[in-house]
Amino acid sequence: FNDAILHPLDTIRARLDLSGGSDPRVKGRGFTGVIREVINNDGFRGFYRGYKLALVTSIPINALYFSSFRVFQRHFSSSPSAAGNGNGGETATESNGKDCSGSSASASNFAADSLAGLSAELLAALFWTPTDVLKQRMQVEATSSHRGNLNRVLHLGKELGVQGLYRGYVLSVFVWGPFSSMYFATYEALRARFARREAPSPPSPQRRFYVSLVSGILAGAAAGAATQPLDCVRTRMQVSARGTEGKGAVRIVHEIVASEGVGALFRGTFARVLWLAPGCGISLAVFETTSLLLSDK
Repeated sequence: FNDAILHPLDTIRARLDLSGGSDPRVKGRGFTGVIREVINNDGFRGFYRGYKLALVTSIPINALYFSSFRVFQRHFSSSPSAAGNGNGGETATESNGKDCSGSSASASNFAADSLAGLSAELLAALFWTPTDVLKQRMQVEATSSHRGNLNRVLHLGKELGVQGLYRGYVLSVFVWGPFSSMYFATYEALRARFARREAPSPPSPQRRFYVSLVSGILAGAAAGAATQPLDCVRTRMQVSARGTEGKGAVRIVHEIVASEGVGALFRGTFARVLWLAPGCGISLAVFETTSLLLSDK
């Protein structure tokens, strides 16, 4: 459901990140211009290029991503309360109904959550990177002569090879690593702040879902906006047919700024935040609710 609603925004983001670059498949247009371009060339279904691939892969990779975060969170936490006291990642505030951590413990928890988010990303990126390369190629390409999504994926996989599928892996980690660190740390901090307002009464399951949803949306929006310039460079490295081959991230940044201005790095920010924020909130709310239900059994 999440991917079905937000995938068109991801397609717009990918095309905006390439807009103005040397790739001949994408013209230099703004947000509304890209929408018109997709509709004129491919119809509404053009927004869903790569959707089936994202749908099939997102569930297992996201399960690995969120579950590994909790594992790493417990590992990096300096106190049992920071890792949730074994209660599915609950903070001390949520578990006890009051804030008993103190400012230094809160800072320690923030650092632990950041490290846990980064570690979860390092693991999940091994699977996300090749999937993302294939998906983004399908999102920005012209109408394909290959029938069916599977045939297109197989053709792209053969064309790119292992090296091509992992092109930009290191930069992906530099994009999504900071994103995950900021995302999870901000999420946990916001969730704890909301929980302190509830003290001393423990939150109801409905309230927990609402808090996770809102905290996830806000954290995802902040992390998405902050890492947009890096994501722009990553997208051009992974997707561009020509013009960026063999070039490093620093050189690509220099060329973008020199030819298009600094604003080009932020061109896809609006679409990126619209794409990421709701998904971040929904995913975490569902994950937290599922974890709670399973822990009660």
